Amino acid sequence: MSKEIKELLLKESKNYKDRLINLVADRPGHDFRYAINSNRITSELNWKPRFSFEEGLVKTIKWYANNKDWWKPLLKKN
Repeated sequence: MSKEIKELLLKESKNYKDRLINLVADRPGHDFRYAINSNRITSELNWKPRFSFEEGLVKTIKWYANNKDWWKPLLKKN
């Protein structure tokens, strides 16, 4: 996960503290880049995302923050 994504997650979840980001050595065989080619879904199905990655991430964080009654009981099951 990129540092920018981690910082956005921490900032939007109101837990932004530098100490929450710990850099660790990369795993052996770890892929450095994950890429998706969306050309086919875009050209053949005329699909396009409604939100940018950042907008979608912020909306997701806000949904979880506003719907604790949905996910909090799941913590007790583990």
